[in-house]
Amino acid sequence: FLMGSKEPFEVRTDHRKLQCLRNFVCQNSRQARWAFFFSQYDFYITYIPGSQNILADALSCRYPDCTPAPAQPLQEPNKIIGVAQSFLEEVQLEYSNLSDDEVENLRPLLHKRQGYYYYHDLLFIPTNRVREKALQMCHDSPVAGHRGIKATQELLSRFFWWPTWKQDIETYVQ
Repeated sequence: FLMGSKEPFEVRTDHRKLQCLRNFVCQNSRQARWAFFFSQYDFYITYIPGSQNILADALSCRYPDCTPAPAQPLQEPNKIIGVAQSFLEEVQLEYSNLSDDEVENLRPLLHKRQGYYYYHDLLFIPTNRVREKALQMCHDSPVAGHRGIKATQELLSRFFWWPTWKQDIETYVQ
């Protein structure tokens, strides 16, 4: 964009020796090669003392590398485990609140393992109260990102199941 320009452009520098490039007063063959290369451009060089060339100094000076601050976990693992443990305790408590008819209707779909009911490998969430908490974890939490219906369905379907989970997510997110 500078080669072949109709107007000459200005190069401002605090390196006085560069003026020889345009004057062709070169002391060695390296300077002569650079002078020949730059002869393709229509420009003039203006010398500016370094003390007045503050902008160039800011762009060209190398500053010492900063050492990055050590990374901090977003949440302590024990807090996350504590939240999960608390939620699992609530789920287990709600299992005892299920009526015999509800358990009997779901028995063909669920299997019990270590005190919890599972649909395949997904934790069965028994009641609306803990379903609401599961929805909050998979939609409202900072980790979930408060995203839309499909993203919430995708996240919840990795861990939890109940018969009306898809419809409940749509209602909750809207």
